[in-house]
Amino acid sequence: DWQWRTGFLSAWQSMGRGGAVSGTMLATAKQNIADSFATQSVVAATNQPSYASRFNGSLGRQLAQAAMLITAEFPSQTYVASLSGFDTHGSEAWTQADLLTQLDSALNSFFTIIDSSPRAKDVFVLVTSEFGRQHTANASGGCDHGQAGVNLAVGGGVTGGLYGQAPLTDPAQ
Repeated sequence: DWQWRTGFLSAWQSMGRGGAVSGTMLATAKQNIADSFATQSVVAATNQPSYASRFNGSLGRQLAQAAMLITAEFPSQTYVASLSGFDTHGSEAWTQADLLTQLDSALNSFFTIIDSSPRAKDVFVLVTSEFGRQHTANASGGCDHGQAGVNLAVGGGVTGGLYGQAPLTDPAQ
């Protein structure tokens, strides 16, 4: 609760101001505590309450946080977001349509913000999966694990197109 949090933060901040013990370990701890509070202040300053109405769902909230930090010039090269549920061994047509709609909505909201910022040309999103799929449907209307996979790169600096050789899709080959 807020009272515990306030007391904890007060104690943590006082440790960062030093104490009776001295030496390298204390100096390092003091610097780390000070850095963590400085970082927290910078991150808190990036908050854009108006983003809440633009972004829907878990992925949307994750990308809203990334957009806030990117547009605030927070020093990070990589942000990670995730959307689960793609392991569809059955009823794939409905499930995939729902998941891809969520992905589309979140990316659209993200790039609406990024594209109106100075970072428009140097921010991109890589959409990938941790495993491949077969390209043919199974008896349950889904796909089993296999070698086929896809990566999507989206962003202002990305040159579109198919990279590499198009795969063979005939099961007989």
